Amino acid sequence: MIGLALSSLTHALGAAGNVGLMWFTALFSSVTDNIPLAAMLAKIFGPTPAEAAAVPAVQWWAVVFGANLGGNMTPIGSASTVVACTIMKKHGLKIGFVERQIGRRVRTGAARNRQRVSASAPVAPVAS
Repeated sequence: MIGLALSSLTHALGAAGNVGLMWFTALFSSVTDNIPLAAMLAKIFGPTPAEAAAVPAVQWWAVVFGANLGGNMTPIGSASTVVACTIMKKHGLKIGFVERQIGRRVRTGAARNRQRVSASAPVAPVAS
């Protein structure tokens, strides 16, 4: 019932509805794990195989992309970002929530961080 209404709404809005569905999924995926979120949305959209088959493929792709990309929006959204933040902290690279969100620290502070890390511990060159 909810899935049918949501599917009808996104279908009626066309491309904007599908983009909105993707962003909605991404925002929720940024604070929850993406797999349970995608599973929950799959049950909402298509509780039975017949109803799932009736949902347009573009809406399924919006859920897939939103859930996977949204998980990387915050440090707690996916296991990979938790691991990456832990490794960064271990190596003395500090990055806060707001800095991570806007990317300022990553773009403008990368050279400072490399200098700080290289001064504290030697880093082996990466083979290309």
